[in-house]
Amino acid sequence: VRNFGWAACQRRRHLRVVPGAHVAAAISHGAAIRVWVSRRARNVSPSFGAEHALDNTGIVTLDGNTTDGWILSDWAGTPIDPDVAA
Repeated sequence: VRNFGWAACQRRRHLRVVPGAHVAAAISHGAAIRVWVSRRARNVSPSFGAEHALDNTGIVTLDGNTTDGWILSDWAGTPIDPDVAA
């Protein structure tokens, strides 16, 4: 295992936005994803992440963008109703 050091870790925290891109993937710790989704997705409550487990290998799907907001559509293989307001 090669140690890249703190500077390399810091650089990896930045995501590059590609104009015209329609799909993006973000990889993170399950707890970090639970917190982010609970705060950003318009169709789940702020407590959603605390009430729903997510393994570190779990996948969630959101639709939307930074302008219009995010809708959670799938949580670890379970479809989420897009019309449920938080």
